[in-house]
Amino acid sequence: LGFLKVRASYTEVGSPIPYTGLTPGTITHTIEGGVIKPFKYYPLPELKPERTRSYEVGIDSKWLNNTVSLGVTLYKSNTYDQLLEAKLSETSGYDYMFVQAGNVENRGIELTLGYDQTFGNFSYSTSLTATANRNKIIELASNVIRTVTSCTTKVRPLPRNLRSPTSWAVSMPSGTWAGEMALPTKALT
Repeated sequence: LGFLKVRASYTEVGSPIPYTGLTPGTITHTIEGGVIKPFKYYPLPELKPERTRSYEVGIDSKWLNNTVSLGVTLYKSNTYDQLLEAKLSETSGYDYMFVQAGNVENRGIELTLGYDQTFGNFSYSTSLTATANRNKIIELASNVIRTVTSCTTKVRPLPRNLRSPTSWAVSMPSGTWAGEMALPTKALT
C-alpha cells in the first residue's frame, strides 16, 4: 500500500421555482391585446423550492509501488419537492396544477481500477470504471391543499396494467375530478 485516502462529503442544494409567477409573493399574469389573461394553472400558494441532500463516502488507494490504483465510492441523494405539472379536467376551469413530488432517492456505487506504468520516457495509464445506480420513488406528493375547496390532493401510482415505467396519476378526493401527470401517462378515470 503506497497511498490511501478516505473521503466523505455532505451537500444540500436548492433550486428555485423555475416558472414566472409561482415564486411565493409574486403574481404574474399574461397580457394580450390589453386584456389580462387568467391563470392556466390552479393557484397554490404554498410551493417550496426543490432541495437535494447528498451523502458520499469513498476510498482511494494505490498499490504495488503506486502502479495499481483502486477507488470505491458510495453515494446517496434524496430530492424533495420536485415541481411537476398535473393536467386537470376541463371542468376545473384550469389546464393544470403544479404538484410537488415527495422524495426521490438516487443511490449507487462506483468502482475504479487503474494501472500506471512508466518505461523510460514512455508512460502508460489506463483505468476501468464500473457503476451501479438505483433510483427509487420513496414518497409521492400528499396533502396538497386546494385553496378553493380545502380538499387535499394525493398522488398515487396508476394500476400496473395502465402505466408505463414513468406513469403516475393525481387523484382528487370524492371523485370530484381527476387528471394525469404531464409525463408519458394514460388518464385515470
